[in-house]
Amino acid sequence: MSDVIRVATDAAKLVMIQAKGSPAKIVAVGVASALTFIGVGLGYGLYRGGERVWGRGKK
Repeated sequence: MSDVIRVATDAAKLVMIQAKGSPAKIVAVGVASALTFIGVGLGYGLYRGGERVWGRGKK
């Protein structure tokens, strides 16, 4: 589970680097970062879960 959180956090950090300028842009980038975190976390979590279901992943 920690690897899923790490991957999602790394992806969100890449989006947050763009948070410069007006307050509206900073808020918009924050929302994009949150959505990236959720999307990558769910996607990678499903990928890792699928590996375990099919017996190809770490146990």
